[in-house]
Amino acid sequence: MKSKIIMIICILATAFCAGLAGVSLLAPLDSSKSTSIATDRLIGVFITQSSLAELGAEYTDRKIYASVSEDTDNSDSFLVSFTGIDGISLFSYEAGQGNDAYNMTVIDGPITAGGTKYTVTDSGSKVAISGTVYVAKDSINHILYFNPVYETADKAVYMTDGQGASISFGTANWSINEASVQEQNGQNEDYEIDISIDMTLLTPPDTYTVLQFDKNNTMLLSETYSPDAFPDEYTPSPECSYLIVESYVQAEDGSMVPDRSLYQRYIPDYIDTDNQSSYILTFSRLDNGLCPEKSTTIYWK
Repeated sequence: MKSKIIMIICILATAFCAGLAGVSLLAPLDSSKSTSIATDRLIGVFITQSSLAELGAEYTDRKIYASVSEDTDNSDSFLVSFTGIDGISLFSYEAGQGNDAYNMTVIDGPITAGGTKYTVTDSGSKVAISGTVYVAKDSINHILYFNPVYETADKAVYMTDGQGASISFGTANWSINEASVQEQNGQNEDYEIDISIDMTLLTPPDTYTVLQFDKNNTMLLSETYSPDAFPDEYTPSPECSYLIVESYVQAEDGSMVPDRSLYQRYIPDYIDTDNQSSYILTFSRLDNGLCPEKSTTIYWK
């Protein structure tokens, strides 16, 4: 799956602390706060479904270095990947130097972005990253490994072995906070990062049915799609006033119940256009049990 990359101009520093809630850890989390000058800084996590050792990762001084290359589609950004290791990237790293430094937020794989927030103060900076990973209830593996990703002073990126966490029902949260001091442009600056990831179990529907209705509530068209075949774009007929997207989801007692979402044509007075867009959200199930969310753009004509 193609990475989603967001570039924000920002000068950053560095930091560390760790926190956790709602998940079962396979090993205790090391929690610390450093007040010494840090050369490397935590920038995110790389999420895997097995430990790095089980995946055959090649270590250098207990670190696994990423391949960082220029994005051929955007000369101002870079691509970060851990060659040969399947996983989910959620991190924010600094590119450029000095006053030309900018921050790249990378969201890759079957993860739904919750948001990225940057705060710059007189004493330093803080970044907060969040997202959600959906796991199929019938998957044989409900364990995710959260491997910390770091950036060095010379812009190299690496990860270290992380903690495994399992989920047995509902939604659980894994989070980490790191705070430290880093030298930037000859000055010591505070840096802090908060990372929060929800793990949610669900049963994705087998099909989604899109129903088109006119202004008199007469059904114009019914179309059924499998999750994998749901289109990237959907254009209702000109006579369509609203859509209903119907699927069946599993209730707590195991029964299948209908779930319906309404999407209406709406043209505010101040918008002088025949084209509007809104979004249909669907889920599919991958072979590894993860369930990526898909956003389909509705183009009203």
